[in-house]
Amino acid sequence: MKDKTVNVLIVGAGKGGTAFIELFKGSDKVKISGVVDINDDAPGIRLAKELNIPHSNDCRTFFEKKELDEIINVTGSRAVQEELLNNKPENVEVIGGHSAKLMWGFFDEYTQSETALKISEQKFKDLTEATTDWIWEVDKDGKYTYVSPKVEDLLGYTSGEVLGKSPFDFMPKGEQKKIRDIFIEKVTQKEPFYQLENENIHKDGHSVILETNGIPVFDEKGNVKGYRGIDRDITDRAASENMLKESEAKWKSLVNNAPNIIMISDRDGVIQFINHTAAGLSTEDVIGKTLYDFIDPDYRATVKETMEHVFKTGKAARYQIKSTGSDGSSAWHDSQVGPIGQNGEVVAMISVVTDVTEKKKSDERVQKLNETLCGLSIDHEENVNKLTAACGEILGGVCALYNRIDGDMLCSIGKWQTPPDFKTLDNAEGHICYDVIKHGSKGAPYIVKNLEKTPYSKKDPNVAKYGLKTYIGYPVYCFDKPVGSLCVVYRDDIEFDESDKRFMGIIAEAISREEERKQMTDELRQTGDRLSLLIKTMPIISYTCRAEGNFAATYITNSITDITGYKPEDFTSKSSFWVDHIHPDDRNRVFAELGEVFKADLHQHEYRFKIADGSYRYLLDVMRLIRKEDGTPDYIIGVMSDVSDRRQIEDALKESESRYRTIFENTGTAIVIIEDDMTVSMANAEFEKISGFSKEEIEGRKNVLDFTGKDYLDKVKEYHRLRRIDPEAVPGNYDISIMNKEGKEVDVYLTVALIPDTRRSVASILDITELKRNEQELTKQKELLDNTNKALEHKLKELQEALGHIKRLEGLVPICANCKKMMMEGKDSKDQKAWIPLEKYISERSEASFTHGLCPDCAKKMYGQIRKNNKKD
Repeated sequence: MKDKTVNVLIVGAGKGGTAFIELFKGSDKVKISGVVDINDDAPGIRLAKELNIPHSNDCRTFFEKKELDEIINVTGSRAVQEELLNNKPENVEVIGGHSAKLMWGFFDEYTQSETALKISEQKFKDLTEATTDWIWEVDKDGKYTYVSPKVEDLLGYTSGEVLGKSPFDFMPKGEQKKIRDIFIEKVTQKEPFYQLENENIHKDGHSVILETNGIPVFDEKGNVKGYRGIDRDITDRAASENMLKESEAKWKSLVNNAPNIIMISDRDGVIQFINHTAAGLSTEDVIGKTLYDFIDPDYRATVKETMEHVFKTGKAARYQIKSTGSDGSSAWHDSQVGPIGQNGEVVAMISVVTDVTEKKKSDERVQKLNETLCGLSIDHEENVNKLTAACGEILGGVCALYNRIDGDMLCSIGKWQTPPDFKTLDNAEGHICYDVIKHGSKGAPYIVKNLEKTPYSKKDPNVAKYGLKTYIGYPVYCFDKPVGSLCVVYRDDIEFDESDKRFMGIIAEAISREEERKQMTDELRQTGDRLSLLIKTMPIISYTCRAEGNFAATYITNSITDITGYKPEDFTSKSSFWVDHIHPDDRNRVFAELGEVFKADLHQHEYRFKIADGSYRYLLDVMRLIRKEDGTPDYIIGVMSDVSDRRQIEDALKESESRYRTIFENTGTAIVIIEDDMTVSMANAEFEKISGFSKEEIEGRKNVLDFTGKDYLDKVKEYHRLRRIDPEAVPGNYDISIMNKEGKEVDVYLTVALIPDTRRSVASILDITELKRNEQELTKQKELLDNTNKALEHKLKELQEALGHIKRLEGLVPICANCKKMMMEGKDSKDQKAWIPLEKYISERSEASFTHGLCPDCAKKMYGQIRKNNKKD
């Protein structure tokens, strides 16, 4: 049956029928025997003619064909359906449009379930391999059924050597009895155990002390079927005193050699210790003075407020300030401060100071890039122009371009600050961008300095024309094929740091994604979707039944035999056959839920059904109510499918999720798992504290955007989208605000990453509300100043352009009343005056030019007699 070609007759050539023709026209498993519609100009009839498929306005034309297997009715007419069922050839099945839609819906759901299980299993595997602890499972007898690879790091044995053995097999004899008694007691009481210390013997013979945490795993009846837990190596606790001494020496070495400035100060801000100082200062210059002596006056209140908070509450804090160096240069420093306690009292404050000047500059660039990426639309050329402009602004060039190769031509698709006479289409040969595309390396910049001294001064027409001196370009790829070049040019000698190259590379990669999206969009417009599934071979049962009583089947497809072992007539000949075979424990529920189909006209449910061999299978039953013209119920059309395998997958998925949640909840960081549709599927206890919501209120019920501050909604949505296109195109760390349950806005610092081989994200959250408030105030002041400067520059440019176009004559000029010549003064008092033609006088003093002719009056005056003679002739 699998290799047999299914011959199909399509009844109805409208939108649905046309879709079926498109579906099957290229299949070697399904042959379209004919297309029927009463409208000879229906779109499906026209398509059938193009494909040389037989067509007619009468179904009976095809009923005599022996090879006919299926009739697909997509007219939506109940009368047509009844006529087909009454007049169809024997052994030919009739499938309505609703059934086909329901079949495809089930198949898609089944595929998603399998995918979810694979993702969950991979997620658990990634976590177990990433953690430094040993994750295990034992059965009720204490035998290992699962061990993570970390067991080899702890005990020296491979996973295969440990499976099937018990924890007691690796303990000294005295330890075995003690731990076994504890384990038996916990199993009896069905209790978990925490921080259980036990001695084990390493494979090489040395002693290893493990700390064990475990929770019971129950079967469906509530009996303990095993334990699941984590082991951690705590052997080094025994040598804690020696380690303390070594730790102190290491601490001193670490502090003295740390790149950060580490200070200790008292409650008055007097510096008592500092590991090293900024350039131009010595430790003698600093120790004994206060923090305020080295801070700009505008930020002293911030430091004082932070210090008072630390000494009052004993809690750590953070602030960011601007300081001025001895040479007058400015720098930004981020300080993380914390208390130093003694006898329950805060006696000093420790500060770890990091120079973040470059980070501030990078943050500004990131903000510009993020604004650009968040502002992208579906318009390809508009997006490319936005990205090109962002590149020019971030790198501070005089002009930026995105050039694409089109045959032998170089076409400027993206442009920023191009001169008015710039050629957007030119021969590619000779241009620097052409060499970047042909010979550049992916992900590497192409930099050319001193352009006037290179061959490009003659080869590339733009170098000399616009006085260019420095060029930086990145090749742009479309599915690993170089197609264009993003470049920025300068009229000065420029040095590029790694930040410049990195940002330009990100923008070039974003344009690559745009090129790929454009190509895919173009291909999708030219290529229709193709489905390779055959209706005949799908594990689906189509049926119709009464909408009353026992819902007795009136029609059912032959596929019922493949799934249940019963024949179609078993169902149609006895009205209670379906009811009698529903599992007794499910029967009342099924009938109680059937009322939903009369409310919404659509209902689906699952139940156990007794098949011919006496066993039960889970069936998914999707029902649609068909009503009469007056709105009363007529009959039900439905689709049943065997979902027993899917139920097994779901059970396995639940068990895998349980493993994952155990690890997820034991971390001390606020973490959430975000689905592809931005739903928060998991949140740990730390996130409950930050948000104010319980897990029951969050998981599966709230979207990431429900917590996101309104000013960051677009940013979060766009980052979420881009991360699934190219994780490297978006930052892994950024600031936003969230709304807690009380409606209070909390500024947070996010670390977000895509879980490998999934479309899920994992995000950790840090509260930075106080820091963000200070940054926002500074940003507002800077934006006000920038906007004022831009407005002044714009007005000045307009005045200069207007002044450049003004040309006028000044003073009183003598002119001859007869010949109209103008008198021109000599260059000095000795030169005589000269009478020159009016045209010459004006041309020398303006940009005007002249041509000569005769006005009608002069023509009549000078040549009047000639005109009279011509008229006589």
